[in-house]
Amino acid sequence: MTKGTKRALGPVLTLLMATWVLLNLFDLLVTYWAVGLERWYETNPFMASLLRSPPLAVVVKFTVVWIVIWAAERIDRRTPYSGIWPMLGVNAYLGWACVHNVLILLGRDSAFLRYYPLAGLPW
Repeated sequence: MTKGTKRALGPVLTLLMATWVLLNLFDLLVTYWAVGLERWYETNPFMASLLRSPPLAVVVKFTVVWIVIWAAERIDRRTPYSGIWPMLGVNAYLGWACVHNVLILLGRDSAFLRYYPLAGLPW
C-alpha cells in the first residue's frame, strides 16, 4: 500500500462499530426508561448529572462513541485487524451493562450484580 492510500475497513470491524453505536443507543434509552420508572438510578456520577439534560447526555454519550470508533479505526489502519480487539472489548462490556439494565427493569438484578464489575463501586 502506498503512502496516502487508505485501506477499507473489514466487515468484522464495521459490524463491531455498528454494534457499538446500537448498544450505546439501547443503553441510553433503557437508562432513561429505568430512571423514569424510578426502578433504578444511574451509578455513574458523571452520567447521572447529564441525565437531567437529555440533549447534553446524547451529545456526550455519542461523542464518546465517536472517539472509540475513531481510535479503533486509527489502530486498524496502522496494523490491519488490530482495531477489532478494542471494539470487541467495549462491545462486550457495554453488552454486559445492557443485560444488567434489562434485568433491573425486570426486577431480576440480584444475582447478576455479583458479576458486573462496576456495580458495587462507591460512586
